[in-house]
Amino acid sequence: DVTLQVKLLVQQLHGSVPAMCASHPPLSYAAWLAGACGIAPHDLHISAQLLVHGMPLGQPERTYSAAGSKLRWNEWLSFTAKYCDLSADAALRISVYGTAGPREPVLIGTATAKLFDAASRLREGELQLALRLVPRFASGDGSSDPAGEEAGEEGRVRSKDEVESEELEAMAARHEAALSRGSELAWLDKPTYQLIEARQLALHGRLSRHLLSIRLPDFEHPVLLHERSAALPPPFLQPPPPRPRALAQPPRLPPRASTPERAAAAADQEAAGRHELRGEQHGVPGLCVGRRVGAGGGGARARRSDRPREPRPGDAGRGGRDT
Repeated sequence: DVTLQVKLLVQQLHGSVPAMCASHPPLSYAAWLAGACGIAPHDLHISAQLLVHGMPLGQPERTYSAAGSKLRWNEWLSFTAKYCDLSADAALRISVYGTAGPREPVLIGTATAKLFDAASRLREGELQLALRLVPRFASGDGSSDPAGEEAGEEGRVRSKDEVESEELEAMAARHEAALSRGSELAWLDKPTYQLIEARQLALHGRLSRHLLSIRLPDFEHPVLLHERSAALPPPFLQPPPPRPRALAQPPRLPPRASTPERAAAAADQEAAGRHELRGEQHGVPGLCVGRRVGAGGGGARARRSDRPREPRPGDAGRGGRDT
């Protein structure tokens, strides 16, 4: 992700109007614009707004340097937003304002530049934007074709004069690049420039164009747009019917292993309980009659209870002895 701030370089406002060549002597574009708008060239400034999804992102930035007689600013404008915050439809809306008085800005024209091309690649280098003048200023330029978003934009039919003018500008740029490297045909420079300028003046007499030159930063490698797709929620499915809940069963203990000794002990306890119940029925409470336990015969046949028994009628002649 590119975390640098978005910025652009505002270079120059230029163009051509048939009325420029009709006057004697011919007017410059700055002089014609000042006469058509009633605003001096040094009172013009550029305001740029960053758009994302058609909505403003952050505050607009503007130029503060004077344009001069040639309408050149050469000033960088930096935004608070970063390149990683942009969307596929991010664009720059650039407006040209003039000052008619204290705190009285006057809108002259607007232009729009997209930051990404059709291949989702960040645009770099110099751009020529077609400035759309407001209706009250555009009525005197002799233009019948409304300006598009960008000069030479695909989808807009261009005239032959516009195509030839763009070719002449490209030829002039290549010629200046060749001069910087040095050439053996330096004697052709003067007639070449004269031919290009004469042809451009002839085209400017028939064309009506208002161009704003800007420059976007260059990067070492191409910058491509990549948007992370949001995770979609799963499709709505009807929940299955609830299952009947089974009652919790107590844990089953493993059966105890039966041995002959345990079986014999359980039988003795049961027999002892029967004999004790039988003794109470015969009037001898606490008397327990049982059988011998074990092979040695060491068990007691009967035992008396520790608690005192109740006196009987025959105990009076025995002298109160306890039998």
